[in-house]
Amino acid sequence: MWGNGLLESVRDRLRTWNRRRIERRRLSKSPVETIHGFRFSGPAAMFADDWEPEERALIGRLLGQVDLFLNVGAHYGFYLCVSQRGRVPALAIEPIAANIGMIAKNLRANGWGAEVTVLPVAAGEVRGFAEIRGGGSGATLSPDITSAPVSQVQTVPVVRLEDLVHLNGRRMLVLMDVEGFELAALKGAAALLEASPQPVWIIEILARFSGRGPVRPGYLDTLRLMDSSGYAIFHIGADLQRVALSELEARGTGDEAVLPEGNFLFVGKDDEPMLAFVAAGAR
Repeated sequence: MWGNGLLESVRDRLRTWNRRRIERRRLSKSPVETIHGFRFSGPAAMFADDWEPEERALIGRLLGQVDLFLNVGAHYGFYLCVSQRGRVPALAIEPIAANIGMIAKNLRANGWGAEVTVLPVAAGEVRGFAEIRGGGSGATLSPDITSAPVSQVQTVPVVRLEDLVHLNGRRMLVLMDVEGFELAALKGAAALLEASPQPVWIIEILARFSGRGPVRPGYLDTLRLMDSSGYAIFHIGADLQRVALSELEARGTGDEAVLPEGNFLFVGKDDEPMLAFVAAGAR
């Protein structure tokens, strides 16, 4: 009879095998025409008009105001396709090999690629290597916040964003979705945070990964870093709401604290043209 430890190990490896089977199946499927104006291959939810409608509309508007798009945690390349439809040069950071295969497939299906650089790395505070767990859209360098199989893990290079991009006066839009590792990624981007003009950032920040319990420390620490770096904070939802950090801090971090989460927009507090542009499009 198998012991509990061995049985759990087998179950874990079977989950990893199944996830990789799904990855191979997605890689084998041909991209199809979408309502978004390009061919794409990915989960069915991404083809619907109600998938991230506020983010899609905002990113589409902002891309028309920038010289460069940086996509940190590019997943299958949906927003890279949006950037290429708008003819904005792009740099993508994506450490998961299967995701890079999907990015390549989706870009090539539309005849794009010449204006996109895709790097198979993760973004962090310190250069080196780290283990990333999971795959698809949920892979993370923070193993304590994922339900992915323990055996679904790989070692990836870690770079600092400020070493990759030198703006030289160019205006940049950054879209970051790194599953809880955003604070470390931002600490490796100090020079970009201080650039002139300051990049516009859209970052996914979750208060709790399990949906319950105390607020994770990285939530407020990330917002504090952006505030101290000179950024106005907006929460992206049905309405674009400006957020006062002091008000969020006053709500506390206990189990009952109600805090906005999801995607946040960050615009330089002194960037009057961009603040006015954002305000003009807010509902």
